[in-house]
Amino acid sequence: MPDLSNVTTPVEWVVTHSASKEPIALVRRLRLGAQRELYFRAVTWRPNPARRELVGYWGSLEEAVQNVYGLYERSLPPQFHVTGGGTARELQRLTKPKPPPASVQPATPAAPVHTRRPTALVHDRRMPTVRQPARPMEPRQLATAGR
Repeated sequence: MPDLSNVTTPVEWVVTHSASKEPIALVRRLRLGAQRELYFRAVTWRPNPARRELVGYWGSLEEAVQNVYGLYERSLPPQFHVTGGGTARELQRLTKPKPPPASVQPATPAAPVHTRRPTALVHDRRMPTVRQPARPMEPRQLATAGR
């Protein structure tokens, strides 16, 4: 029988969480750069692929899924983090994404060019911001009080 390991190796995983009815992310295995380095790209789940957002790139599937879970759990209300004993459980640890593949560097350093980078490129390389739970509003005194 021929070796099918090249064909049968998965290239995309659907990440689910017990607190969500739909998947929370997709992780895809990629080979990038001149050296064909292995990367695992995580994006948020949306039925419409055009609305998916980049979470980041990591060097292993386990690391990508760990970060997806960590970011998703941080977006949940605090009551989802409480265990049966009434104590809060520890959230998944977040790690830094893998840097982009190395490109060929010029032999002599070029003079710095002061141009603004498009925000779309900057956003793609950052971890998404973590939403903080809403703070209770402090009572305000009306300006017309006492009239």
